[in-house]
Amino acid sequence: MPFQLYIVIALALTFDFLNGVHDSSNIVATMIASRAFRPNMALGLTAVANFLGPFLFGVAVATTIGDEVAESHALNLEVIIACLVGAIVWNILTWVLGIPSSSS
Repeated sequence: MPFQLYIVIALALTFDFLNGVHDSSNIVATMIASRAFRPNMALGLTAVANFLGPFLFGVAVATTIGDEVAESHALNLEVIIACLVGAIVWNILTWVLGIPSSSS
């Protein structure tokens, strides 16, 4: 297995973690600030909804991007690494600057 694949896996896990921290906090903050839910209920509901979402609503957007937007012959490990680094930097910048943004 090429070394770059390990880099892709590490970057993908980093992006996934940051995506969860960034996007879930946006959802939970709204529910808590509006006092619609207590903090524990908001966290629980968010966790369940994020887990069940792909199973209940499917992965049509991801499939469309994979089939119609991304050209498979142009994708290699270097391109994937560049995309993941860009997404990670974007997540961190919008988080630090307080700019609402969704990465999912």
